[in-house]
Amino acid sequence: QDDHGIQVTEEAFWKGIWRKDIPKIKQQWLWRTAHDSYMVGTHWSREGMSADLAERATCKKCGQTETMEHILFTCQAVGREIVWKLLQEALARASLPSKDPNWGNVLGAPCIVLRTPDGTRRSYAEKRWTMLWTEAAHLIWRLRCNRVIENEGREASEAEVTRKWFATIKGRLDLDREVAMMTTGKRRKQAITRVDKIWRLLIEDGSALPKGWVTDYGVLVGIAGDG
Repeated sequence: QDDHGIQVTEEAFWKGIWRKDIPKIKQQWLWRTAHDSYMVGTHWSREGMSADLAERATCKKCGQTETMEHILFTCQAVGREIVWKLLQEALARASLPSKDPNWGNVLGAPCIVLRTPDGTRRSYAEKRWTMLWTEAAHLIWRLRCNRVIENEGREASEAEVTRKWFATIKGRLDLDREVAMMTTGKRRKQAITRVDKIWRLLIEDGSALPKGWVTDYGVLVGIAGDG
């Protein structure tokens, strides 16, 4: 409400998480994050936990309790700040408002309402916003898991994080194109239009894309800014 001037009901919040245009893995992450069901932070400090397990409650980089809030918004390990910076750059290219990372903009991303000066809903811009914010937040979570679980505390380099960001966004574009390609019947045209409207502003030289690029395997596209 502070950032966008809208009040989201509890019903709208839960419905937003399960929107069909959000991949299932991101839906599940949003749902579990909203329910605080991941084994992070104080969950490791519950009664009955061994001393070894209780140590997992603390971020080894910062020395603070490693809650999901810490992971997304305050952790000093390499990754979080870079992803949020890259997100802001993508928002600017995609004609979307710049907002600070917070719980409202992460968990409430599917509920955003964007309008033109005359009050018309910018439905494709809203989908673009939701995609970018959910992909960014989920990538920060993945980077944390890579660092803590798979790499035994080794931090990724800035270059690695940047590559993963563009690979993540490109992977989402490829997925959306594949879905449009597989869509048949009357819904096919709508699916193709959806991909074009959401992605054109995020693609390098998007204004020069040929007609039919969405379903043409011969048209190779890259994400703007991936230099």
